[in-house]
Amino acid sequence: ALCASLAMALPISTPPNALAYSAGIINQKQMATTGIIVGIIGFVLGYVLMLLIVGPVGVFGGIGD
Repeated sequence: ALCASLAMALPISTPPNALAYSAGIINQKQMATTGIIVGIIGFVLGYVLMLLIVGPVGVFGGIGD
């Protein structure tokens, strides 16, 4: 769900993005720049959270193994 909500790089990714783009409030370059930044931050946070939550459970060997 987190990854799906980070699809902000395209005008058609969410209804608010489509409305802002079609009204001319923002252009595609601004949307792509913000989307790439948010996507990278989301990817890093998702990976860190996966290691912190799933790692201690033992799926990836656990912490201290």
